[in-house]
Amino acid sequence: MDPMTSLTDESLLRCHEGIRVQVSADTRSGSRFIGQAARKRANALLGEIHRRELSITPIFWRINEVQFIKDGARAELRELL
Repeated sequence: MDPMTSLTDESLLRCHEGIRVQVSADTRSGSRFIGQAARKRANALLGEIHRRELSITPIFWRINEVQFIKDGARAELRELL
């Protein structure tokens, strides 16, 4: 059994909101304390939230985690925007 199914609606929404607030704080501060484990948990929560047809404020994940090559120099996406 999926552990998300045992959470109440309120607990499910509170967990999702907690992750959303942390991601937002990371974005504002320029830090990266929230990682892939939180993203996986948020996705699991989101699946159950959609299954229950609950409303939430979406999480806007930082896109500057992606790195790529430009002119032979490694640069973060945020440096190129």
